[in-house]
Amino acid sequence: MAEGRGLDHLSAALEEGDLVLYQVGSWTVDGVVVGPGDEPELAYAVVDTLQLVFTHNCEHGWIYGSRLECDDSDGSLRVPEGDAFVQLGPEQLLARLDGEARGDGDDSHELGDAGRRAVEEARVWGLINGEIKHDFVS
Repeated sequence: MAEGRGLDHLSAALEEGDLVLYQVGSWTVDGVVVGPGDEPELAYAVVDTLQLVFTHNCEHGWIYGSRLECDDSDGSLRVPEGDAFVQLGPEQLLARLDGEARGDGDDSHELGDAGRRAVEEARVWGLINGEIKHDFVS
């Protein structure tokens, strides 16, 4: 997927059940820093609902899902105990990750090779004003 706006934006390719990497803290929209102002951090989620509208040059709306945490013991992504609800805007989206539910009954997901590379690239290169956008789907 090309980086861009409107239907070329990464969020236009999202589907319910997708694993995503997104930015919290602060990020940029058209070069303006937005968000609560905290230091930028990476976060994972599984998409539950999409409420997005696209025009020829912009995207508006919300991506709803469940926050995921990385389990250091096996590298899987799991929904944490308690309230895991997340709501993010398309501008917070950094990557669509390949991966799948593990099927072990505990809402855990396994990242594929491309998903692990996307996360590592975001960590190594930094968040560069929230402008890193990838579509790493196998």
